[in-house]
Amino acid sequence: MSDLARMELERVNAPRPCAVTIGNFDGVHRGHQHLVRFLIERARASGLSAGVVTLYPDPVRVLRPQEPMQYLTSLEERIQLLLEL
Repeated sequence: MSDLARMELERVNAPRPCAVTIGNFDGVHRGHQHLVRFLIERARASGLSAGVVTLYPDPVRVLRPQEPMQYLTSLEERIQLLLEL
């Protein structure tokens, strides 16, 4: 993934049709990596852009703010790891 658009979701204006995956992607583990690489491969084969929407803050933090929550990676680290795929 070479292009990065970091913005609020309501501001997203994709220049062309795209395939997107949505999730927390905290830690960007091997399963996440496989999913994103597969998405990129399928998007390219279909002539689409590929995108990842990572949820921040975690929906659990929004829905149950009283529960302690610890992230494996910061949002900046998560974005960097996704860009390297």
